[in-house]
Amino acid sequence: MKRLLPILSAAILPVFAASAAETVPYTVRPGDTLSAIAVRHGTTVKAIMLENGIADANRIRAGRTLRIPARPVAQPQPVAQPQPAAPAPVYVRPEPAPVPYAGEPAPRAVRTQPAPVLREASFYDVWIRERLAVGLSLSYVRLTDADRPADLSCRKTFLGYINELDDENEFGWAPSLSWLASDFVRLGLTWQSVEARTKNCNVNAETGRSMSDGIVSAAGPLLLVEGTYPLDDGVVRPHAGVGLGWYAGDFDEDAWWGLGYAGPKSWKAAGKPGNKTAAGRYRYIDVDDAFGLSLSAGVAWRPIPEFELDLSLRRTWLEPDCEFGYRDAKTGRRDRQSSGEFTLDSLAVVLTASYVF
Repeated sequence: MKRLLPILSAAILPVFAASAAETVPYTVRPGDTLSAIAVRHGTTVKAIMLENGIADANRIRAGRTLRIPARPVAQPQPVAQPQPAAPAPVYVRPEPAPVPYAGEPAPRAVRTQPAPVLREASFYDVWIRERLAVGLSLSYVRLTDADRPADLSCRKTFLGYINELDDENEFGWAPSLSWLASDFVRLGLTWQSVEARTKNCNVNAETGRSMSDGIVSAAGPLLLVEGTYPLDDGVVRPHAGVGLGWYAGDFDEDAWWGLGYAGPKSWKAAGKPGNKTAAGRYRYIDVDDAFGLSLSAGVAWRPIPEFELDLSLRRTWLEPDCEFGYRDAKTGRRDRQSSGEFTLDSLAVVLTASYVF
């Protein structure tokens, strides 16, 4: 029986050692970090990285299945074998410590690295890290419905005699904010503006060209809700979605037109007055605030975790209502003449550079 015990121990111990090296599968959920997963399964971040071939502990994608090393299994203790009687102790004189030669530095104590301290995932790790991006956008905007059929009676117009809009300030800068709610949903917030110079259906007798009353504009925040899909472990993300914007309308009239002069030439002949009207009343155009609907599509690229470059195409439909009339120079009383709307539909190409937290 005593001879069989060592043989049985040698056959059983490898089985226990193999079970201790087993792994359990775990699917990464949104907001998970390697440190939180390691604490939950009683292992270490380094063990998980080695088991799954992970190079960067901060870049794990939700939906990926990891192999988690199982908790170590208690090993059975071998059966104590009878030991022969120990020989009588023999005194051996210890050797003296070696004395360094002259000029040779004394051996230094070796510092050991402290064991890493595991911590719970914070709010920043779960909701901000690699999700929030703040940047600056450069937009190129062109109007898509800039004119209407003109006739001699000027009835098919935007407002009054205005029947054409010309692009103004096609390039523009705006702040941008985006947040990945999940691997497949992205929210965005930016600022969008559209400006157009008005042109009349009648021709200015002084210049022989169409007259312009001023510049109409609409600007405001745009909220985007987009679907996205991560490619190459999230380095490339195509996206597409819909947006809703709230735009404040404004009209910046030319000085001669606002003061009621027939044209720029007669205004210059009067000495370019700043507040003296031609007939005791001012012209005005009021542009109302309005909602606008946008469709967007593009692709985002993260060459490094802290930087993102996004190229998008955005189509916007926007038609603010407006009113034209005269205002008495003394009493301020308004005399409304007509109402209509300005069609500020546009197509924009947007390039955004962002810092990713």
